[in-house]
Amino acid sequence: QPWHAMRVSEVMHTPVLKVRLDSRVDDALRQLVLHGRGQAPVVNAAGVLVGMVTRASMVNLVHWVESDGAAQALEHWRAQSVESVMLTPVPSVAPDADMRRVASALLDSGLPGLPVVTDDGHVSGFVSRTDVLRIALKDAGLNVWG
Repeated sequence: QPWHAMRVSEVMHTPVLKVRLDSRVDDALRQLVLHGRGQAPVVNAAGVLVGMVTRASMVNLVHWVESDGAAQALEHWRAQSVESVMLTPVPSVAPDADMRRVASALLDSGLPGLPVVTDDGHVSGFVSRTDVLRIALKDAGLNVWG
């Protein structure tokens, strides 16, 4: 079958690094770095998707300028809740969505990836731009690209 007809469940990554809503910014950033991720879905205590954090959203230097001194700025940054820097609402896709829908949602949102969410709002996977490109290239074959 062509790449655009494949289902998200065939391509998505599991398990997913998830950040809890009650996490602090420094803890979330540490988890992203530890797992080599640029973004992660944010879930509430029930495990339901409520947003997404990216490394860029957490290292926004505007937060540092608001404080008087460097030490105070660092402490302020470390203590912020993930909720204060997360992207919300965040688009998501269902496991049975086709990859054409994923590609469209990625283009429309400008995000590097999307959480894959079940009907009850729980994150079951993650699909990225790289995943879309990888399966498109595999489907097209190397001869198309010279």
